[in-house]
Formats: sequence, structure tokens, C-alpha cells
Amino acid sequence: MEVGDASSISSEPKIPHQAWTRVLSNEFAPHKEFSAGLRESLPLIGLGYRMARHTRRERNMHRVPFMDPFQTQFEEAIMGVPLGGIGGGTICRGWRGDFVRWTIVPAALPTVNVVDADQFSVSIKDLSGPLEGLRRTRVLHIIAKETTRSKAKIHKYWDFSLTGDNTSYHGLFPQSWTVYDGEIDPSVKLTCHQISPVIPHNYKESSMPACVFSWTVENTSGIDKEISIMFTFQNGTGISSDKAGGHKNYAYSETVIKRGSVVSTEDAHYKTEGACVFSWTVENTSGIDKEISIMFTFQNGTGISSDKAGGHKNYAYSETVIKRGSVVSTEDAHYKTEDREDVVEGKTENGKHKKRERRHHKERKEKKHHSKEAVVDIKIIEEHGEEKSPEISDGGETETETENETENENEDENNQKEKDQQKDVGSDEGEREPESKSTVVGVKLEHNWVHEIWGLDWDKKSDSTLYKDPLSFAIATMVDDPAKVTYMESFCTSEKKSLQDIWNQFFSTGRLDNSTNSEASQEGETIGAALCVTEVVKGLSSKEIVFTLAWDNPITRFVSGNAYYRRYTRFWGRDGKNVTHLARDALLNYKSWAKQIDDWQRPVLEDQLLPELYKMALFNELYYIVDGGTIWTDGPVDANLDMEAVVKQPDYFGQFFYLEGHEYLMCNTYDVHFYASFPLAMLWPQLQLSLQRDIAFGTEMHLDIEWDTLHDGGSCQRLVKWCVPHDMGNPGEDPWNLPNSYNIQPIDRWKDLNCKFVLQVYRDYNITKDRKYLTEMWPTVEKAIEYLLMFDKDGDGMIENEGFPDQTYDTWSAEGVSAYCGGLWVATLKVARAISYVLEDTKKFMRYDSMYLRAKAVYHEALWNG
Repeated sequence: MEVGDASSISSEPKIPHQAWTRVLSNEFAPHKEFSAGLRESLPLIGLGYRMARHTRRERNMHRVPFMDPFQTQFEEAIMGVPLGGIGGGTICRGWRGDFVRWTIVPAALPTVNVVDADQFSVSIKDLSGPLEGLRRTRVLHIIAKETTRSKAKIHKYWDFSLTGDNTSYHGLFPQSWTVYDGEIDPSVKLTCHQISPVIPHNYKESSMPACVFSWTVENTSGIDKEISIMFTFQNGTGISSDKAGGHKNYAYSETVIKRGSVVSTEDAHYKTEGACVFSWTVENTSGIDKEISIMFTFQNGTGISSDKAGGHKNYAYSETVIKRGSVVSTEDAHYKTEDREDVVEGKTENGKHKKRERRHHKERKEKKHHSKEAVVDIKIIEEHGEEKSPEISDGGETETETENETENENEDENNQKEKDQQKDVGSDEGEREPESKSTVVGVKLEHNWVHEIWGLDWDKKSDSTLYKDPLSFAIATMVDDPAKVTYMESFCTSEKKSLQDIWNQFFSTGRLDNSTNSEASQEGETIGAALCVTEVVKGLSSKEIVFTLAWDNPITRFVSGNAYYRRYTRFWGRDGKNVTHLARDALLNYKSWAKQIDDWQRPVLEDQLLPELYKMALFNELYYIVDGGTIWTDGPVDANLDMEAVVKQPDYFGQFFYLEGHEYLMCNTYDVHFYASFPLAMLWPQLQLSLQRDIAFGTEMHLDIEWDTLHDGGSCQRLVKWCVPHDMGNPGEDPWNLPNSYNIQPIDRWKDLNCKFVLQVYRDYNITKDRKYLTEMWPTVEKAIEYLLMFDKDGDGMIENEGFPDQTYDTWSAEGVSAYCGGLWVATLKVARAISYVLEDTKKFMRYDSMYLRAKAVYHEALWNG
């Protein structure tokens, strides 16, 4: 079903029955925070005191503590499938329809803010029958009775009366479906299919910060209905920055042309600032025809000395403007090329400057509208999003043009433009692929993201620096007829009159007034944008209405000030001006995403040997790869030449981390990643290899920073060389450069981390068969094993625990040979033997074989002696 096309009712989306399902009117019991009794609390008093002192010190130094049990974010049971790909920042959309958790800015630090202006709303009008003209309008979101948040102004002026009794949510990551079955109109069924590009073994689209909402509108009555869906979105993420002022919204449109499997676009245009128009009215009061010319001359400059500095250039251009209803698009802005004239400046022999001499190239004879001197660079964008230039012949013309040139030589000039357009797709009707045109209409929301960074000085406060990193959003739709789309470029989401105005428009007409207001927001106010699509859905038929939400935050910056480009910028650009391209590509490719996701999930969902609940959990628990404060980079912003060369390599996959938890702000916490690494290694193995390389790098580091251990009040070094780090840092400090932000226990005495590193190296090799990776990791594997030998106190070949929580279970103590650490050690030695065999290192193979057999014997004798 094409966007906007009508089809039979049978086009209802197929929803996997294994999806997590809730009726929107469902009420959960109030969530109770954890509390400990007196008996459990007494042993924790010392830890609590030291934790409070540590968090206070970190915040005084303008750092973010790795955990703070005294300032927790209370999260209600409202979360749903998150929006967006991996590592570009995410938005968690709740199962009741709200946009609730944000991990875009600040970098990797989750904030829970329900932004009430971020909504879908619907308006339905009967076009005939006994209720002809009746319009039903609702916000497609319900506010739960058990919610603890206060009601916003918007709840007073927009209709939030949806009950949710006939609406169900179905989540199966990375997709969800919300079905409004007769909720607003008994004969209208709305299904919102939410799709994010999280696709296994895909390292391009999976990094994309965008998602698509595909609405299927079904009319089960025999009466035609006019149905409008409105998408409103606030400029920001619900934090204080939304009220800082300086934010701007711009409406835009873009024509998309499909020729078979090839997609091209025509000029996304934005409303401009700093422009003026001179409108001349020419009146001829005589009875004689007159030819009147008006010439406009303008000097390149502003009349100051810079005008004479040289280097200025002028270019003539032309552009065709096409009006389709209320939407304006353009075709082919052509510029004359620089090689038509040169500016030559020289010196006489005595050193005085010659007069500037302008040398013109002689005009060369051209064939009608074809020039061999100037070729306009046209980009053809294929459906998978890659850019490809058309083939150019040696003579400077496209092959299509060359084939058709003779045929069109004698055509009348009045028909030449039409013939030229035919050449784009081949003038022979038998060779021409079918062409279809769609229009992308949207609003770009530029956010004035200014944030204060204090830097890191371990012992004293640093001076702060203000950074303005790019951040923008786009809401967009793609339609066959742009007249179906109306918008409101900007409205105040915090002001009564503005909220009433937009709702009254939508409530009364099912449309918006296409009003424009590109002025920057004022401090203290929040602004948003609205986009509305209106379709006539005939009786007993259905139509699709599609929206996308995209965001462009190309630079992620941590508290240290160190900044990195996000992975998606490798494909969509780093300058922060590409959010509309992201939106367009999402609209063009969402069906391909859905198919690839279905191909991935279907074999598991159809496996009769697996329990249904297991299938649901297997996919839904993957949400954390996206929503876990995840960062996926494409190199540091201030990379040196050597690093830039590395980043440009085609097999460079960047750096990747996710948080241990939304309240445990540690990147790639390694003791628990050991268990979580399996889906990453199986679905995106290059991310797992990248993570492992970072761990290997951290293992080779030594940080001579002494700090308190919170569990017992002792002290330890932050990171000891050849001890695998507990984590790769805290986004509230400097990830990758300052590993080991955890200081509850002395990590350098833990027994499990080094073992887990060795085991993952070999597991990853077995999945990828990447011998180069295995060879690269082998020296660190050997050092990690050697480091653990210090814990074999009696020399029997088995490491022993030391009577305090010296492994991942950091409140449980063990002494001597333990099942957990002992088992990991035996497995580590067996794996080291296997790696040395693969790498054909006979000497090492014999050594690790001997160590493995000794440790195995002690392990069995000590623990399985009955």
C-alpha cells in the first residue's frame, strides 16, 4: 500500500501475538521504592555515610557520581519500546503514548520527562449519512490515574478524554503497535505501527536517530470519512534548556521522485532569515505598449575595506519554482561554473601591481541545452540511502543524453524542456521506468543547546566553558499530494492562547492554517511545531498516513569536555544540518526496515520448541542496547592526523558503550557485560569487538589516582595495569580515558574480571572467525592470566578468594576455592589452551594444557568430593 493510497480492509497490519500487550486503560499498582528494615540497614550505615560523602564531593567538583542513591529518578510503569537506532540518542515512548525518557543530551545521561506537547491527535468527520458533518477530535493519549506528575496547561485546552478501554498496546522491540479500535468513532480503527531501524548486522541504518509512525486508518462503515492525524512536538527534550530561548522552527518541503528502484530528490527548501523583497509595480497609463527593464546592481560587500581585499566571486543561477496547493517545491537550481572566467593578478618586473585583468573564456558552441564545459553534479539517492553519481561519458555528458542527442537535434525550441525532462529517464517509451512523485513536508526544529562544561581536575574545581553543540529535530510526512498536509510552524507550548488556537483550528476543521513564525523563542517560553495530514477514507477501505521523527545531535560531549562524533554522522554528515535528510531517508526506507526485522525475528517466533513468553522476552530485553544511555562514536572531534586516518578506514566501527543501568552510570560494566555480551556478539559482532578492544586498552592502563573504597573505608588505586577494569568510565567524567569509576570495592583484587575477558575473546573469535582480532588480543590475554597467578597463594594451580566481596557479587564474601571464581579460572585456562592451538603456538599450548589439568583437578577435589 503506497502512502495515501486506498486499499481494502484486509491491509490491517499483522501484529505478532508474542508481543507484550496491555490495554491502555490498565492501571498498575503504585510502584514502591526499595526500603530496608532495621536489621538490614545497620550493617550499611558506614557504607551509606561514605557514599553520601563521596557523592557530595563529586557534585561539588561538577562531576556526576557513578551512582547516587540519594537522588534517584522515580520512574513509573509507563515505559514502552524506545525510538531510534543505536548510539545516536534515544527517546523512550511510553505504552500509553507519551514521550517520556530521553538520552540525547546531556551525553548518555537519561532524564525522565514527560513532554505533554509531544502528541498524536485525530479528527474524524462523516462526509454523508445521518451524522454528516459531525467531527470527533481527541488526543491519542490517556493520563493514568496513578500518575504522580502534575497536570500541564495543555491538559486544560486539548481534549485528553480518551478512555483507552478499546485501545491496546503491543510491543516487540524494535517495533510496537497501538490499536485504537473504535475508540473515537465506532467504525474507525487506527493502528500506529512504530518502527525503529535496529537491524542485526547492519551498521549504517542501525545507527540512525530516527523512527517512523505508520498509521493504518480503516473505515469499516459504508460512509466516506475525512480523517486527519496531527503530530505535535516540542522543540527540546523537556529539560531546562527548552526554556532557554533562541530556539527556531522552519517549515520545509522536498519532492521525491521514484524511477523504478532509484530515488532522487529535488531541493529541500527552508525559510530564510536576513532577506528582503523589492516589489516593483509598473503601470502603463498610455495606450502605447512599452518595453520596460529594471536593472538591479549590487556591489559584493558592504562598502568597507574588505570589499577591496580580493577573492570575492559572483555566480549567475536559475531555478524553477512549482506550486502545488499550499506547498512550494523547486526544480534544478543551476549555477554557472567557475571555469568560465578567471581573475588574474600579477606583478610587473619592478614589483608594482598590474591592474586587475579579467580574462573571459571564449564561448564555445553548444548543442542546444547540453554543455561539455559544465556538468551539473546530480546525486541519485538509492533506496538504501547511499549516494551514487550518474555515469558520465568521456565527453562530459551522461550516457542517456548522448544516446538521445541526435534524436532531439531538430526539435522545436518550445518543446525542448519537455524533451530534456524525458532524457532524464530515457526518451524511448519502451525503456522508461515508471515514475512516481511524492512530497516530503515537515518542520525542522533547531534547538539552541548551550551547556556548561567544567572539565576535570581531580583535586580542585576547574574553570567552566560554554559549548554550543548542534541539536535539531524534524517531524515530517510523505504524501502523494502536498495539499493534504497542513502545518503550524511554531506555537507556544507553555501559553494558554497559543494552545487554544492550535486546538481550535484542528477541532473545527481538521486542519492547520500553515502559519509561519521563524522567530527565535524567548527565554522562559517553550515552543513546538505541528504537522497534520488529512485523508478521505472511503467506506470499507483503508489508507496509510506516515510520520517520522528524526533528531540530529552529531557531537556527544562528556563532562570532561572531550567530544566525539556519533556513528550516524559517518553517513549523514557531521555539521548538524542533516536532520531533514535523516527524516527523508526514514520515510523512504521504513518498509525495508520492517521487512528486515521480520526476516530476523520470524524464525524465532515460529519456532514451536520455544515458549511464547521466552520469545517475547528475548526480543524485548534487547531494548537496552538502544535505551541504555548508549553511545556509538565515529572518532573524536579533535582527532589528530593518525586518528583521522584510522577513522577513514572502511572497517572502522567506532567506539561503543552502554550504561550498567539508568541509575548506575558506568560504561560497559564488564562483570555484567559478560552475560549481556551474547546478543551483542551475535547480532552486531563488530560492536562487541570494538568494546573488547577498549577493554584491552584499559587493561594496559595504570591510573595513579588513590581514592577511598566505600565498602570498608580503605583506599586503593583507581586502575592497576593488567587488571581488567570494572568499567570504561562514567559519562559524568571522561569515558574511555578514565576507566574504573567504581570504587565500592578494590577492583585490583577481583578474581572474575580477567577471566571474563579471556573467555569473551575466544567466544568472539568463534562467532566471527576473525583471526586478526584473536592475534591482536593474545598478548593482553596472556598478561591477564599472569596477573591472576598472584591469587594462587599455595601454588596448587587454583586461585583463591580472599574473604571479602572480590567478584561481581559485591556484597557476598567467599574465602578459598569458590565455585564461581574457581570455575571461571578453569574455563580461562582451557580457553587459553585453545587460543594457543589456533595460533599454532605449541610452547604456550603445552603450558596452558598443564595449568588447566592441574586447576581442574584441584577444583573437583575441593568442591565435588562427595
